[in-house]
Amino acid sequence: MTLRKAIESLIHDGHLISHPRSGTFIVIPILASGLKLSSWTEQMKTLGMKPTSKIISFKTVPANRDIASILKIADKSMVYQVKRIRFGDDVPLGIEKLHISQSAIGTLVREDLYGSLYQHFEERCGIFVHQASTSISAYLPNLLERNQLMISDRIACLQMKAIDISQWGDPVMLAECVYRGDLYKLKLNLIKSSPFVNSQEETDIGLLNLPTAVQN
Repeated sequence: MTLRKAIESLIHDGHLISHPRSGTFIVIPILASGLKLSSWTEQMKTLGMKPTSKIISFKTVPANRDIASILKIADKSMVYQVKRIRFGDDVPLGIEKLHISQSAIGTLVREDLYGSLYQHFEERCGIFVHQASTSISAYLPNLLERNQLMISDRIACLQMKAIDISQWGDPVMLAECVYRGDLYKLKLNLIKSSPFVNSQEETDIGLLNLPTAVQN
């Protein structure tokens, strides 16, 4: 009983993770990286991790005024609304809520959501996402999100909102993502502007111990 309580405490604090079918495992922080626009699938494979996704919901809905304004489409235009959990080696690392312009990409089916949407856009739609307008903030997950990410109420998260823009300058997708605060960190390297040296600003965000950052 003492051992069981100790294990439950470690799970609650985020040091262990329990899978009903496979057992209990140590949560190893996955390292930090540079902010790079690339797909989750690509980054996980680069790190030698197995990327998987669980689709929570997928439907076509009319865009409200805010979504329509962000995606630069008419009010009530149809958009794909997606919610999915992203995994690395079966560990839940993030939750994504996506709004994708139907007029921009055409047909999208549920099977397309298990892999990289960036790859789907390129290969099936001829769309290359070359830019993302991104904001990052601290976020306290609700009970449902904590259960989905398998974290305790002591762990805060990072919320990333990104507008993905095509090679033609058109918004394609709005992504609102919640990433585990115990596995992600934000790193800023700032250089003061100088009349003698071109100013630089570098922003790093990623999985703890990852060489590059993870996005959609």
